[in-house]
Amino acid sequence: MKRTWLLSLAFATLPLVADEPKKKVVPKPPAAAVPQAAPIAATDSPLVRAAKLANRLGRKPTGPVITNATLSRSGGNAHVSTTASQAPILLPPGPPPAPTPEMVHAENQAKARQQQRGEDQKKATARAEEEQRRAQAATAIDDGYAEGAGIDDAEVVVSGADGKPPV
Repeated sequence: MKRTWLLSLAFATLPLVADEPKKKVVPKPPAAAVPQAAPIAATDSPLVRAAKLANRLGRKPTGPVITNATLSRSGGNAHVSTTASQAPILLPPGPPPAPTPEMVHAENQAKARQQQRGEDQKKATARAEEEQRRAQAATAIDDGYAEGAGIDDAEVVVSGADGKPPV
């Protein structure tokens, strides 16, 4: 009994002893921050502001830096010409552009639809002619004429078996 009591006490106190003390959290120094673009002065021209914004990531410029001072120095020979009207642009003559695969596919589908319509129209015409022929044959049978029989054959059909007309 003493042994069980001692074991249960050991198991109960084990989590308290085994608990590790909390480590102190040391704040990490901030990583290399991405350099921000220089604040845009209100006196900068739109071109200078665009140049500063284009250099947001802090890269070193590969060409000349555009500033108000460089603009004023080079402003003497920067000319912009405008005209009241522009002459039409003449393109050199050449072969027409080749159709794209989508255009070829659409054209093939249109041809297939047209061909299907023609076949359907031929079938409908043949069906109508067949119905008309059957109607004429039915009318001829109702009138006592054999299918495709002429006037002479009709007289034979109407006449009796001895060849004499009925009385």
